Amino acid sequence: MALFLSIVPLSALAAMGVWAFAEDRDARFLLLMLCLAPAVLGLLVLTGYGLLRQRLRPSDVVRAVSAGPRPVGPPPALPRTVPGTVGWRWLSGLYCTSLTAWAVGFWFVSAAYPDRSGRLLSDGRLWMWGGAITVIVLCCVLNVDGTVGRVLPDRTRALRGTVRDGGVVAADGGLRVTVRVLRIPSRQLAQGLRDRDLWLCWDPRRGRRVFPADGAERHDCAAVLVLDNDRAVRVRAVFPPGTSAWEAGTVTGGPEAPVDPARKVGTWDPRTMWPLTVTWPAIGWYALALLMSGAMMTEGAPRGLLGVVGTVAMLVAFALHSTEVFLRAPAAAWYRDAGYADAALHALGRAGERASPETDRLRRVVRRIPVLLGVVTVAPAAALAGLLAWVVWPGPQARSAVVAGCLAVAGLVWVVLLVHRVFTGPVETAEAERALRDAGLVLPRDSARRHRLRRAGALLGTVGTVGWLAGLVLLLPAGDVTADPRLEVLRDAGAVVAEVPILSARRVKSHYSVHDGRPTGHRYAVTQSLTVGLRDDTGLTHPARVTTKSDDPRAEGDRISVIYAPSAPAIGAYIGEDSSDSLTSWLSNWQGYQADLPRLLDGRALSGRQLVLCGTLWFLAVLPFAFSAPQDRGKPKRRPVWPVTLTFPTAVGYALVLAGSAVMLTDWVTGFGRVVLGVATGVCLIAALTPGPLRGMDTR
Repeated sequence: MALFLSIVPLSALAAMGVWAFAEDRDARFLLLMLCLAPAVLGLLVLTGYGLLRQRLRPSDVVRAVSAGPRPVGPPPALPRTVPGTVGWRWLSGLYCTSLTAWAVGFWFVSAAYPDRSGRLLSDGRLWMWGGAITVIVLCCVLNVDGTVGRVLPDRTRALRGTVRDGGVVAADGGLRVTVRVLRIPSRQLAQGLRDRDLWLCWDPRRGRRVFPADGAERHDCAAVLVLDNDRAVRVRAVFPPGTSAWEAGTVTGGPEAPVDPARKVGTWDPRTMWPLTVTWPAIGWYALALLMSGAMMTEGAPRGLLGVVGTVAMLVAFALHSTEVFLRAPAAAWYRDAGYADAALHALGRAGERASPETDRLRRVVRRIPVLLGVVTVAPAAALAGLLAWVVWPGPQARSAVVAGCLAVAGLVWVVLLVHRVFTGPVETAEAERALRDAGLVLPRDSARRHRLRRAGALLGTVGTVGWLAGLVLLLPAGDVTADPRLEVLRDAGAVVAEVPILSARRVKSHYSVHDGRPTGHRYAVTQSLTVGLRDDTGLTHPARVTTKSDDPRAEGDRISVIYAPSAPAIGAYIGEDSSDSLTSWLSNWQGYQADLPRLLDGRALSGRQLVLCGTLWFLAVLPFAFSAPQDRGKPKRRPVWPVTLTFPTAVGYALVLAGSAVMLTDWVTGFGRVVLGVATGVCLIAALTPGPLRGMDTR
């Protein structure tokens, strides 16, 4: 059933692919219906199965899997091999990737409009969509837990016990090992396997040290439960404080844990039970998301509204179904704690088999902290440079390219941290601080020059990070991301800003203030059609007509500033829709006023009024953080450890910030949507910073 229902996310994703790449309108509609039909069929099958059979709890499924007669006499021997679950792990990764890409695709489909070739998405948006899906795949593939290998003897240790209160209690009652199963809460697992006798086998080489909230060090290993009814379940085993996974239990294949090569067991994967435990609200939200997908692919539909509803439906469905759907995809046990294995082997007198404790992984990791801190400082510096370029760089295309380059540098820093995290494995904060303490790596009292450099780096990191955060809300949404076609033509013809005489003026419309839905007698602006005289390179005057709105009516004989090309006066002139230039128009007209015409001709992002208002708010937001930057008061301090304790949620948050910032440089989102996107990107940045860098930078 779980394998069959994989057609739901796959068919929806295929439909969005057809929507993106198909060029012929009729063929696109036919392919869309063919792709969505299997998804509808899968959802109907799931609904019908739920109506015919009652929804089950995870404990009921576990109880049914472990059911069977209890053996009489000595416990059965362990099997030599346990089947793997690679296929289901790949399917779980496929589920996660497809459903998340489906949610991301709502935004891309809502912004799709046909181009000259008939395609609905441009190459740039396809690259953005592909980049988002690539990030999703990387997070699914890399954020994994290792598992016990197929062969049990000579690699694992075993313990015979009974399941009680979510753990396996040894037969002699001397040891209790906590067992965790992905997708099954501990309470549900305890209810399903209550008082069941079984074997617990774990691989100490695929283990790591964990530091829960109480701070006590525990060993967490990949393990497998071998039930007496010839079923096996892959789990995680967490040993109590003070107990080594290398010494607990006995060697698999020894006298106390015999192995029977003839015994065959089947592996039960909890990933297969979600069709039995998915709730009706989750099914309803998935149905709504599928309905929104079909509605968005019809012509004339309000794609923006449908995309928002579909995204919300997917997020709610994820929240209700996350324990069954968001499973970790297959990958090697890259997280393996080599330092933990080295220290354990050394403690057992077998240091020759692996590296000595002096070459412990943690010591190598913490010694990279100064280098990583230097690399990380590049990211806020690039962000600050990108923000400055956004303010002063002329030309929309050139400005976007420069800021995109700065974002690419910050993205490279993110890649460096992520690659370091992948190849070194997870490091807990308490673990890194303990390694720093053992290595004696503190910030010494050194020269005044190095003191100033450290303070400058801290100030740069704080101002760059907080400045980009404030810029996402204040500066980037206010900037121009598109160029007026008339200005582009005039600029190519060598346009200038000049004062020209008004030859005639005609009032087009008077604008009156409104009170209680009715216009009052107070006129605050007029729209006029003006005929101005443009002087060419030879000194001749050519009439041109412009239409503008102003709070001060112009009259014949007045002079007004316009943008025009003296070498080609036939092109006309540009003055802007609202040329109000009085003090009362500061809050109502931020662009296009008379003094703003040179900025429009140069193609800079922000007008003078925007720089004064938004720049002041930006400065007030950054100033408190600049004064609170870490300071050295002459005492030795330990280095911040957050560059080596990077978590995957933090890495995903940074990726979302980079993606949101990149979208802000395009014209995909305009108007108030840019403010919403900037706030959402800023929230992602705050969420990414909260668990690590901000806490690590505070070293006072």
